[in-house]
Amino acid sequence: MQKSLCRLLLAACCYSPVSAQLLERPLGPVYAGLCAYSRIQADPFSFPANQALLGIVKKAFAGVYGEQKYLLPEAGCYLAAAAQPVQKGAIGAKLAYAGTGAYRETQGGIAYGRRLGQKLAIGAGSSYNSQYVASYGKISSLSLEAGAIYYLSSQLTAGAQVRHTARLNAGSRKGDKKRPSIAAGAGYEVSGQFLAGICLEKDEGRPVNIQAGISYMPVPYVRVRMGISSSAASPWMSVGFSRSSFRLEASGHFHNQLGWTPGLSFICTARPEKEGKL
Repeated sequence: MQKSLCRLLLAACCYSPVSAQLLERPLGPVYAGLCAYSRIQADPFSFPANQALLGIVKKAFAGVYGEQKYLLPEAGCYLAAAAQPVQKGAIGAKLAYAGTGAYRETQGGIAYGRRLGQKLAIGAGSSYNSQYVASYGKISSLSLEAGAIYYLSSQLTAGAQVRHTARLNAGSRKGDKKRPSIAAGAGYEVSGQFLAGICLEKDEGRPVNIQAGISYMPVPYVRVRMGISSSAASPWMSVGFSRSSFRLEASGHFHNQLGWTPGLSFICTARPEKEGKL
């Protein structure tokens, strides 16, 4: 119990409500940013990393994801997301929840993306973030996001996203400072079986976080992903199994001070995908 409490306090220091909010950055699987720059491996958890991804969505899909941060019972995080094609693009929505009664966070958002020609896609969205800490109060913020993805070739993709977060309140303090951030990424798909990508994120007052990873399908219906994040030199890995229009994927990442965070996702698409592609 004492060990668990110490780890929880350390986690709170890393995600202090005064300095930054956990859910101001989209919650999702560790590989979500990597898949945002893929023509084949995009899923419901990818579009928050770049809303322009919705411009190439051709079929409806939905998914749920859960993780147990640092194996602490008090630090569960859960996400539901879906995307639906519409005329000239697609609409995406997400709802996330993290924490327990004494410390909890919620996030809800909606986004739209469309294609401009054969090589360019653009998108925009907004998210409402709420954090509650016992004896401190409620902190609310609104995030506005916009992104673009350029498909340089059938194999190479690059894009960028801008996020602007404004505090709506901070306990008894009103109009807390705004928090701009930028992100960029690129992906190179050698084939439907292999993807290599890199993502860079820069939040105000924090160093650049670089995440690099690869995704490989060694046999049909099985995909393995692995990579590393420069933030705390955190390695991550996932293994997914797909069949027809369903996919189940287990993931995990390691923090050098706080330990392991396991996660599990389930995705359903409107129609079966082509063999060999997730």
